[in-house]
Parts: sequence; structure tokens; C-alpha cells
Amino acid sequence: MYSSREDWLQSAVAELRPVFDSHSFPLPEKIRVTCGFPSSRAKSNHKNIGEHWSPSASQDGTHEILISPVVDDVFDVFGILVHEMCHAATDGDGHGKEFGKIARAMQLEGKLTATTIGQDFKDTFESLVSGL
Repeated sequence: MYSSREDWLQSAVAELRPVFDSHSFPLPEKIRVTCGFPSSRAKSNHKNIGEHWSPSASQDGTHEILISPVVDDVFDVFGILVHEMCHAATDGDGHGKEFGKIARAMQLEGKLTATTIGQDFKDTFESLVSGL
């Protein structure tokens, strides 16, 4: 159905837009997702699975999201994507209060700097992920 991982990820972004809207955290129009290894700064902080870059870092003003290609569990990938999309929805907040609100609304668990997915996340998004 998809010719690349990036196609699947972009479809996931499209499917998640109304979910973010329903929590009053609309996503920016321009979001690009790719598979790639994180920056050296992220590696030094032991954050090797996902990264969000603000549109100010992109020539065309697009939020850039990278998901590590070594993660291959579909729910883990989806959870990482949701975490990074929470950054896009709250650009400039880091792991602050607004980020925390949407991350918890999206059923992400654990420390905000390293969220995880649990059974509630899987139950909430099972049909969406299966549809992808």
C-alpha cells in the first residue's frame, strides 16, 4: 500500500490531525516526516529515536520530524511520531506545560522528555494504526 516508510508516516500525520484538533491543539499545516538518525546533540542526550525541528530550521518553513530507522515496532514508531507531533503542536514549548497537556491527552506516559506508550495508548490508537 505504501512505497516507503515516509509515505506511511505522512499518512499517519494526516490521520492524527483531527485527533490533535479534538484536543484543541491543531497541528501546523507544514509537517514533513522522514526516517533518519538524530543530530549529534540528540545523540549526546541519549535521545536516539525521534527528533522535531522547528520550522525556523527549514528553508520552506516546515516542521521537520525524524524517526530513527532502527525502530521497527509499528506502535513504537507511532508513539515516537505522536511525541514529535506534540512538539509541532506546541512549537517553542519544549517539554513544558502545553507539551505536557497534549502529550497526556494523547495517552503518552512517563517522563515528558522520554515518553512511552502503554496499553491505554494502544487501545486508543489500535484502529487508526491498523487502518494504516
